[in-house]
Amino acid sequence: MLKLILLILLVSCATKRNFSNRNVCFLLYNLKTDKFEKEINPQFCKIQYPPNSSFKVALAVMGFDSGILKDENTTFKWDGEKRFLDVWNKDHSARSWMKDSVVWYSQELSPKLGTEKMTDYLNKFEYGNRDMSGGIKYAWLTPSPASEGKRNSLKISAYEQVNFLKNLWNQTLPVSQDSQIKTKNILPKDENPPHRELLGKTGSGFVGKEMNLRLGWYVAHLKVGLKEFIVVTNFTDEKEMPQPRNFGGPEAKELTKQLLSEDDLF
Repeated sequence: MLKLILLILLVSCATKRNFSNRNVCFLLYNLKTDKFEKEINPQFCKIQYPPNSSFKVALAVMGFDSGILKDENTTFKWDGEKRFLDVWNKDHSARSWMKDSVVWYSQELSPKLGTEKMTDYLNKFEYGNRDMSGGIKYAWLTPSPASEGKRNSLKISAYEQVNFLKNLWNQTLPVSQDSQIKTKNILPKDENPPHRELLGKTGSGFVGKEMNLRLGWYVAHLKVGLKEFIVVTNFTDEKEMPQPRNFGGPEAKELTKQLLSEDDLF
């Protein structure tokens, strides 16, 4: 009984430490057993939010399957427009697009696919609400001055992210095997020796009436020895955070690592 009480107190403290002023979802799905091993805040995990840059995973599958992206070295030329992140202001390959989360690369790729083809892929992937009405370049993003009044129509829940990634990793998406393999190969990698590897993508955006509450995503595949998992974390701020504040995506990624470390998984 004493051990149980101590465990409850420890979990409570960890939750308070990690989740302060945030609504947090965390899902850990075991690919080998086909079961969820941990579900934190499952009701929040059912709410659909814009995928933001986590959508790059699905977009990469589309790009490779359609042949627009040939391999990890497929390069798009920078248009010379200065953007707020210096690392975006240069030519980018498919691999660096994913690593540096380059929005303009996505916005070059999506018109090459076209709305009809993208919607067809979203239906095949059962990806969220599959709504591209917000515009070919902006449907998955938080509205901004650059979005020309377009809204973030495409939304997805954490559970739906798990389903998409599960099919990607099992290579059961209704697209070419090659496109699924190439997508997995360009995802940013984090390692924690021995035998622990995360391949995943962040996503950062804003929600709320005034778009002042951060939205953070981290969607990933986790390998621990012979075990394999799909991991999805997302959060929204409960109140506006003081400046300067981190982007939501990297914070969701760090939160994921904290929660995995509690179970000695990373």
